[in-house]
Amino acid sequence: MSVIKIPRLPDQLTINFGPSDAVAEMVLSTDRAVRDVGIKLSLSTDFAELQQVNGQNRSDWYPLSPNFDPAGCDLNPGNALWLKGVNRDGDVVLCHALRLYTVRTSLKEELESLDFYFDDPTAARAAGVKVEVDAAVAATMNGRIAYSGALWVRSDFRGFGLARSIPKLSRAIALTTWYPAFHTCVLTQATEEKGMAGVYGYRDCQYALWYTRLPGFAPFLKSALCWMDTADIEAEVVAEASRRQQGVRVGLEGQRGHETRIAS
Repeated sequence: MSVIKIPRLPDQLTINFGPSDAVAEMVLSTDRAVRDVGIKLSLSTDFAELQQVNGQNRSDWYPLSPNFDPAGCDLNPGNALWLKGVNRDGDVVLCHALRLYTVRTSLKEELESLDFYFDDPTAARAAGVKVEVDAAVAATMNGRIAYSGALWVRSDFRGFGLARSIPKLSRAIALTTWYPAFHTCVLTQATEEKGMAGVYGYRDCQYALWYTRLPGFAPFLKSALCWMDTADIEAEVVAEASRRQQGVRVGLEGQRGHETRIAS
């Protein structure tokens, strides 16, 4: 019987930025907690594999957005990675993807030009793909902006609080790897109205991003922009590390999500 060797997340990660002791504590404690439920975490830059896993699990996972498609984007270790969770049989059962953008104008312009999603958006524009941004905060964001998406936990591993702990871990990884000015995610209106922004740890959320014909999604989609700035993320990492040093269990299902401020 062959042994599947999975790199260990803490061994892969170099702590470059942020509160180093707190980042180390958060990464180590989350890695241990996720291993306790039978999942080994590692970092991957193989987005072809992520696409394959997504395609095999579409019954309970939405499609990947185009900015995670290596056919249309130059995805490399400097601007993209994903958390890969593997069970004891070697099956991928957890994913969460990260991108880094260097935005010279504004996030609003980056989205509306479609440069956020495609290296060359010419064909997408011709096909009628369109993004309209009414969320005023997007016009104020530029510089290094991280984005996370494609969160998925296979059904037999749900109920362990991973939807709470994995986004926090991803933000800590982006912080210490890239030190972005902002960390963002986009939630559909239906997802936001279920309270998932708070579950994922976001305190600020603003409407609306209007999507037309984004590949893989509904023809017309209203979404919300969620974000945290560098100070928010550093405070989150320090607070989480302190809680875990005090013995609070990672992913405790009884925890309440953050109260999220919604601006329309």
